Amino acid sequence: MKGILVTPVVSEPAFSGNSSRVAQVIAALAKLGVDLEVVLCPTAIISDRRAGSQMKDRYREKYHELNNGEVIRGRLYQRILNVAKKRLGAGRIRKVQDFMFEDGYVTSSVQKEFESLVKKFEPEFVIVEYAILSKLVENLPSSITKIVDTHDRFAERNERIRASGGTGTWFSLSSAQEKKLLERFDHIIAIQEREGDCFTNLLDPLRSKVSVISILNGPFRSGYVAKVPNSIGFVGSNNRHNFEGIRLFLTSHWLSIRSRVNDATLLIAGADYPELHEWTEHGVEFLGRVDSLGGFYDKCGFVVNPCLSGTGLKIKSVEALSYCKPLITTPEGAEGIADSAGQGSVVHELSDKGFADKCVEMLVNRTLQNESGTLAGNYIQRHYEKSMRVLEAFLRN
Repeated sequence: MKGILVTPVVSEPAFSGNSSRVAQVIAALAKLGVDLEVVLCPTAIISDRRAGSQMKDRYREKYHELNNGEVIRGRLYQRILNVAKKRLGAGRIRKVQDFMFEDGYVTSSVQKEFESLVKKFEPEFVIVEYAILSKLVENLPSSITKIVDTHDRFAERNERIRASGGTGTWFSLSSAQEKKLLERFDHIIAIQEREGDCFTNLLDPLRSKVSVISILNGPFRSGYVAKVPNSIGFVGSNNRHNFEGIRLFLTSHWLSIRSRVNDATLLIAGADYPELHEWTEHGVEFLGRVDSLGGFYDKCGFVVNPCLSGTGLKIKSVEALSYCKPLITTPEGAEGIADSAGQGSVVHELSDKGFADKCVEMLVNRTLQNESGTLAGNYIQRHYEKSMRVLEAFLRN
């Protein structure tokens, strides 16, 4: 099969959850034998996270960049709105802050450039990462299957985050806008069951088929490995969701954990979080970006994801389980993988002191660590096999 995948975010390096998701989709397609062209559509609304020539080195002649690789600032009316938000202070008004034009970041020239690529490579299907790029497929012939990997549900997204007490807002759409974007596709990939149900209710089921594909990688380890079993791991990019969660974990639970397990350490990889450096006096190490995620996870007895808000699937939770690491997380951190509770993960409210108790139990019980790590790997394998069957089914039909 021949396909084109177009994405606003790179898959290499995979230093963020959305980058990891794109990398997993590409790897899954390769496993199914797809001859795939990878197209980057860099937009100002989503950080593409390019680092040197890693994408070109990875995909070589199969890699292409729209707009000569320059970040697309959007259509004129979207740029005017952005200036009003930033310079005129209109962004302080919540409804204005959340508003965007659903097609504001795909210009006519970029749309035509993508259509030329499609004409050149004659794919059987096109997969678009994020519905915000759906304008790209609007004029493609009906013979080409059009698929969107949604990553998230963006209808009233910021309102939902605020309602949960979070501050990590991003771009947000109305239900009508999201429906318009999704209706351009033949298949919609939801990243978790609840969002799949929302998309199904939003759309005409006779025109667009919704499938849930959550986990697209198998276990990265054959079993549980912990070189430093008294170490707890946390991986987070530099966004408000991650910062809020790890800050509250430290202020609410870390001293309690250390008072009972005095050699416990917390290893933080990814973002540096300078506001939290005072905790280095209490066994917290800030590693920054690590060369090997596998090496990092192997140093950890288990992993925490003290997520408080956000939507979609928490890729860092899936990633921890994929490395056969026991995971202690919140209900928000288990969004989309709630059935992993007791199958490698422990789900507990971060505001409850019992969160610290669960961490202490995992720290002192090496048998529990090992058994939970094994369960985590088995959980990932089962869901990976299910996702691959779903993906193959609608690509072949």
